[in-house]
Amino acid sequence: MESHVEYGIRTAPGLIKSVCERQKSNVRAAGGKSDWFTVLKGVRQGCLLSPYLFNIMCEILVRLALEGIEGGFKIGGRLVMNLRYADDIVLIAGGTEAELQKIVTRLHWAACELRK
Repeated sequence: MESHVEYGIRTAPGLIKSVCERQKSNVRAAGGKSDWFTVLKGVRQGCLLSPYLFNIMCEILVRLALEGIEGGFKIGGRLVMNLRYADDIVLIAGGTEAELQKIVTRLHWAACELRK
């Protein structure tokens, strides 16, 4: 993704790609192991990159979705439009159901854009 630097993320995409591509895995069950297979999507369970990649993508997704949206509330002079903890995201609208629906629609749009 080219926009990672735009959002202040200074990771090395080539390094991440090389760690994640051509992964092989097997499954242990019932006292035996399966044959090795190629992992086509995602990262291996327990991969140290997983929480970082998740947080990077959440940051990009939320920034893209909320760009140009007005709403939220101010705390100490700072506008708060979303709250995030672990894998939970709270979107804060300006007060009407229509405004909340607009934010949810934008979030869906942003997610579709990132999948391209």
